[in-house]
This record gives sequence, structure tokens and C-alpha cells, in this order.
Amino acid sequence: MEPIFGFMIFFLATIIVSVIAAKRNGVSVGILYFILICAVGFGLVVLASNITNRNGMIAGISAFISPFLGLVVALSSSNSERRAVLTGESGEYKKCPFCAEAIRKEAIRCKHCGSDIKKETEAIKTFRVSDMELNEFFVTDKKGNHDINYAKIHALATIMKQANPGANSTDIWDKNKDEIIALKNMMPSVVREKFEKQLHSYFS
Repeated sequence: MEPIFGFMIFFLATIIVSVIAAKRNGVSVGILYFILICAVGFGLVVLASNITNRNGMIAGISAFISPFLGLVVALSSSNSERRAVLTGESGEYKKCPFCAEAIRKEAIRCKHCGSDIKKETEAIKTFRVSDMELNEFFVTDKKGNHDINYAKIHALATIMKQANPGANSTDIWDKNKDEIIALKNMMPSVVREKFEKQLHSYFS
């Protein structure tokens, strides 16, 4: 094989791997793959040439180890959507604050749950515990006995955390404590302490 043909095939393989990496993880990652594959491929050619006393065939073949390894890494690594679900944001994707599925950063409405991202995200940012309906956090049976609503309390804790991104749990609790106490004191006495204890468990 003429060296020029080998170089063209190597270049084509590098482009293909870089495009795959870009589609899975963003354009910047694809560019990084292209640079690394070329650099590693060049290094392998030099190394193989020195080891084999300048055997061009072996040196040329060794260059293709680089795009092959790049392809394996690109296909086996988590893509941007998966990492966004795990970390909250990655590449062109972020996690929907309502259903926790990956969506594009510029999305206006979540394709998974249908939530209006911009509108509801702004609502979360201005959220206050005192905005919540008192009756949501406890249930009453036919005999008039009261108990806390675990699902609603968990939802309240989730919204409190979403309204304070980057803040630690203790700071979020301290920031909202006065309103939590005020909300608690309006509840039936039998559920007050249980409500506070359950809510606090999500911040301890």
C-alpha cells in the first residue's frame, strides 16, 4: 500500500471516530478525540518505526491502533444524556427538574413529562414554603384521625432543594426554618412534630 493511501484511510477512520464521539458527547469532545487520535497515531508510528528498524508496513499498521482504541472508548463511555441524568448537566444536555430525564439545555418544554421548563423553573426559583397549601401535608381518615402525607412532604423537600441549587442541606433548612415552623404550627397538633421530623430527615 502506498503511504498516501494509508494516510487517507487513517484520516478517514479518525474523522469517523471523532464524529461518533461528537454525536455522543458534543462537538468539543469530538475535536478532542480527533487531536488525541492523531497525536497517539503519530507516536505509535514513530515508536514502531524505531523498534522495527524503519519497517514502513508495520509502522503504518500500528497507526490504526489509535482510531480503534478511540472508537472503543467512544462507544463504551457514557454519553452526554446519561451523564446529565447522573450529574445534572453535561455537554448539550441538562436534567429536567420535574421528571429527571435528560433534555437539551435550550429546551422550552420537556419532551418526557411535558413540563414548561422555563416557566416552572422560574416558579421554583421564587418558591417559598409559605406558598404551600397547609392541607397538602396531612391526611384525615373517616374517623377524623390525622397523619402526615409522606409523598407531599418528600415533594416539598425536593422543591426546596431545587430552589437552592448549590446550597448544602443545612443551609437550605436554616433558610426556610421560620416558615417551616409557621406552617407546622397551623397543622393539627397531633401531626406537627411528625411533620417537622419527616421533612428534616431529607436535610440531615
